[in-house]
Amino acid sequence: MAVFKGTFFLRQYKQGWTENWYVTTNDADTATDRFSLLGQPLMKPRAYTTVLDGARIIQVDPPNPRVSRRIAGGLTGTRGAGTSATARDQADVANTAALMAGGFGEVLFRPNLIRGLWDADVGRLKDSGIGNPSPGLLSALKNLADSLVSLNAQGQKISTLAKRVNVTEINDDPALPGFTRLIGPGIADFPVDSRVKFTGVPTKNVPWLKGLWRVVAAAAGSITIGYNYDREVGTFPGKMKAVQALYTYPSFTGWTFLDFRTRKTGRPFGLTRGRSRGIPFRR
Repeated sequence: MAVFKGTFFLRQYKQGWTENWYVTTNDADTATDRFSLLGQPLMKPRAYTTVLDGARIIQVDPPNPRVSRRIAGGLTGTRGAGTSATARDQADVANTAALMAGGFGEVLFRPNLIRGLWDADVGRLKDSGIGNPSPGLLSALKNLADSLVSLNAQGQKISTLAKRVNVTEINDDPALPGFTRLIGPGIADFPVDSRVKFTGVPTKNVPWLKGLWRVVAAAAGSITIGYNYDREVGTFPGKMKAVQALYTYPSFTGWTFLDFRTRKTGRPFGLTRGRSRGIPFRR
């Protein structure tokens, strides 16, 4: 069994975005068939001005970049179809999304944004300002959730192993010039092709080490990642640690509407989390 990622490409007016789902199945053809069944339910909560351009399916676990499929698009949203659009002829920013509390396996809450909504579906209570979606939108969101459950759709989660090892030095790898070598006791236990992440990174000297990296080589007391180390001398971090990271794919179990959000592609909560200081979100 392998895990396949389906990336759906959507747009409304001049704004575009992607939405990712995962399935575990035997082969790419079966995964393509299952993702094809998701197209129409995926568009039911959207405005008639929202378009699904298509989808791309790749095998992500175990990674196999040669295995990929395409699904043709052309589907449009169903909310508000047939309504006069004379007042919406100008380019819009598609700036409203439904924030959903999604359940994935044992995780009871994970934020999901459903973008491309119809304006008439978006409302707020006058007294409290709480989001007040139309009954039609709530019904469409429930139908989409039921379809995701029936297809056994999955999300992606990064889990880290308990073992953390110290990183005592960062420099250029003499065996692989241009790659970054990290030295520390026990760090060579990370196998080649595994993924690692780092805490306590001295971002002033090596800001690129934030995020997740694949181990391309391992030797006694060191690992190497595929990024150019453009420093003349080594870096000696004081409290930096490395930990092996694993991707897991919990099944979607359902969701609940929380509120409406503007269409920012950062996190719905804590918009600065995971960003460099001074960059609140990506537009």
